[in-house]
Amino acid sequence: MEVSMSGAARERRSLAFRLRWLIFSAPILVVVGTLFFLDRDVDDPAPPRRGGGLRLVGVERQEITAPSETLRVTSHGSVSGDGRYVALVEILTEVVDGRPSVDSRYGLFIRDRKNGTVEQVSLPPLEGGSRAEIEIAGISADGAVVLFKAPVGTDPTTFGKILGTFVYDRAARRVRQLAPDRLLAGGKGGSRGEVTLSGDGKWVAIATDLRLAPRDTNSWTDIYLMELATNRFTLVRPDAKVIPGSRANDWPSLNHDGTVVAYTSASLEGSDGDVPSEDVVIWDRRRGRTELISPTPGGKPHRGSTSFSPRITASGRHVVFSSDARDLVPNDTNTEIDVFIRDRDADTLARASVAADGGQSDDGAGGAIVDDSGRFIVFEAEDPKFLPAGATLPPSDAIDPKTSLPVGKVINIYLKDMETGFLQLISAAPGGGPTDRSAFPIKLTGDARLLLFGFRSESPPLDGTFLATLAPEN
Repeated sequence: MEVSMSGAARERRSLAFRLRWLIFSAPILVVVGTLFFLDRDVDDPAPPRRGGGLRLVGVERQEITAPSETLRVTSHGSVSGDGRYVALVEILTEVVDGRPSVDSRYGLFIRDRKNGTVEQVSLPPLEGGSRAEIEIAGISADGAVVLFKAPVGTDPTTFGKILGTFVYDRAARRVRQLAPDRLLAGGKGGSRGEVTLSGDGKWVAIATDLRLAPRDTNSWTDIYLMELATNRFTLVRPDAKVIPGSRANDWPSLNHDGTVVAYTSASLEGSDGDVPSEDVVIWDRRRGRTELISPTPGGKPHRGSTSFSPRITASGRHVVFSSDARDLVPNDTNTEIDVFIRDRDADTLARASVAADGGQSDDGAGGAIVDDSGRFIVFEAEDPKFLPAGATLPPSDAIDPKTSLPVGKVINIYLKDMETGFLQLISAAPGGGPTDRSAFPIKLTGDARLLLFGFRSESPPLDGTFLATLAPEN
């Protein structure tokens, strides 16, 4: 594992080493420490970070039981932090003469894995036709709140769909659109970029080009933080001293209580003129400050490179992201997009998308998600060097018998243990090898015990959404 560490971090590590040496050189403290250890409650379950690695136990297909005349295929979903509730979008396709019809309807369902029940969400009328697509943006840690996007109209200038952002309150059995009078002013607008929900279900971060605050006077996409209880919007922009020349902002990700938001900030400012770049930053609402997550070795924003798709942990300590920058860590010479993780407390940056033997990817990696401890990272990659020994991918000119379409390059998803360096194939066929379908990660529960993922498909029938169960090694 490659790690980049600042001078301040090295000084803290040096001080910590001296303190440990003093402690272990004092026999009396060793005795006290031993007695304290023996007095620990051995029945208290330890989190995955203290235990061994994880192994894949099994994979469960997430699908709603349907009448024989209707084919239901899961296209997207999310899982609550406790792993009990799974929110699913299902495509309901009528079967005519033994074949799926062209027309499809979309439904939003919530599966209770503990009770075995399924709840269908009663949606308001949605514009956009019968093939209107619903996107689940998140579910709270306790499964009480679901955030999703759905079509609410058509942009008259581009004829594209306008997506509104909706919140479903399971206790009240109520769906409401976020501030429709502001997000749909003049019949336009909506959430143009990403939206995300905090773990406690109280905050939403939304990327939009609408001006929802008086000091928002530009036409760029900005990040807004919305408190659901008050419907109050707060504009989130990077400090100009941290990110000079910031323009569009997108890809928000919230920690559990919504006090820290990670996002990307694009700029067109550089020493040799307008050089496009994109950096990952965080805004700490408690401290009221911006922090650069993807800095150069000198602590400055990058120029001419792109860092994107951040995901922040519940505590706000760790942030994973993708980047094509080559100077974030030593020995990055593959000129490809890699996955990185930032530890804000330790002030370190490490590359996760390397093989078990330390080999770099030749085809890039991305789509990273992380557990609450920052130890386990799931990412997607095409490179066959990440596969288990002896495993191979299907040839790129192979034809999928289900769709009669070329298979192309297959993207697999992997679980990386940042403590041991162990890399495990998750999107595996029953025999343990890779499948002939590309997969993508959706959500890893905070304790790293459950992983929701899906398979890409060019046309029906879709492969659906799956829940992988992970367990600590003995």
